[in-house]
Amino acid sequence: MGRWSCFCIGIYRHVADDAQKGRELVLVDHNKHNISSFVYLQGLLTDRRILFYSPDSGSSRFTCMEIQGHEVAYKTLSYMSSSNIKKMVVIGPESTGKSSLCAALSEYYGTIWCPEYAREYLLKNGRDYKQEDLLSIAKGQIQMEEEHAKKMTAVATSKYLFIDTDMYVMKVWSEFVFGQCHKFILDQIVTRKYDAYLLCKPDIPWVQDELREYPDETTRIRLYHYYKDLMIHQSTPWVEIDGDYMERTQKAIEFVEGLR
Repeated sequence: MGRWSCFCIGIYRHVADDAQKGRELVLVDHNKHNISSFVYLQGLLTDRRILFYSPDSGSSRFTCMEIQGHEVAYKTLSYMSSSNIKKMVVIGPESTGKSSLCAALSEYYGTIWCPEYAREYLLKNGRDYKQEDLLSIAKGQIQMEEEHAKKMTAVATSKYLFIDTDMYVMKVWSEFVFGQCHKFILDQIVTRKYDAYLLCKPDIPWVQDELREYPDETTRIRLYHYYKDLMIHQSTPWVEIDGDYMERTQKAIEFVEGLR
């Protein structure tokens, strides 16, 4: 095969043509190249993809020979290791457009975003939470973030992973409600590394839902200054996001582009 070397071939099982159409399975690269390969679960048992890695191609692209029935096609794909992912965290008080901004940025950059785990947790367990619940939420948030980072390494469409909420949010929440923060959360703030923070300002209308707690402007501004103080006293690049939803998205894009 010349300079190309085959490193991973595989198929798991036969699935009928009308079942799980278009779905793929991620296989582990047993030769430790940190590249994922894929197998369609659709079609004949012989349908598969064979990936070839070129060691002098900059270690960021590889060739895929895709066999479907009697047809063979070659494609050039890219991969992303976890170390190449740029983690962009969106933080701020409740109802400041964090989820909306993550969704808009992920759509713009053709990537995925990690939602806030607290919402899932509280919807399941009720909003009458205790301090130990915040520790569970913090751990769940980290687990969700790691799961989304693994998805990013499958096939790279963008290097950016946008994250709604991190341990700074858990710190502010814990200290504001209970007057103290669990050591686990504080330790995670020290050890977990991110590439940028986007701090959402509470200058858009508060939107009521079943989980939000602080509609009054005084409390929203107070919480915002807690976040801003944290940003000022840390070293990761950050930006204040304000304006209407369109302006917020545009400011965020300009900030991300400026980091390149």
